[in-house]
Amino acid sequence: MFSVARLIQINMISHLLMIFMLVIISSNFFNPTNFDFFLLFLGGWLIDIDHVLYHLITEKNLSKKEFRKIHTYLHKFNIPRFYLFHTIEFLLLLLFINRYYLNISYFIVGYVSHLVLDSIGYIMYYKNLKWIRHWTIFYYLAGIKNKYTKEKTVL
Repeated sequence: MFSVARLIQINMISHLLMIFMLVIISSNFFNPTNFDFFLLFLGGWLIDIDHVLYHLITEKNLSKKEFRKIHTYLHKFNIPRFYLFHTIEFLLLLLFINRYYLNISYFIVGYVSHLVLDSIGYIMYYKNLKWIRHWTIFYYLAGIKNKYTKEKTVL
């Protein structure tokens, strides 16, 4: 079994490898532009910026060491947090934007591959699907109490 810190490193590497594979596949079958590759990268890897944003808002701390310590603790004890870019509503917003306003298909492909890799990681590490309810904003808007902190999970 991997340590939590090692699991986080593997997760980051797997996201980058998935993006690299998607770049190779898309360049062989489609005619993507450099901007399309940039969108693929943003969707596939940089959406994790919501982890940093949540940390900044809740902890009011810019320390990389403190962020890593808290993030490792959350993973180790399976304590979910609200990450806006990891919600089904954000995906629906992206699909709406793609359909009616702007072609961001490559961003969506990267984004969905990111969520798939996150799901695989959660299933392999936690051996359950309890975390999936945290991938919707409605769970937090309902004000459901977090069993770990005894606080309401309101946005």
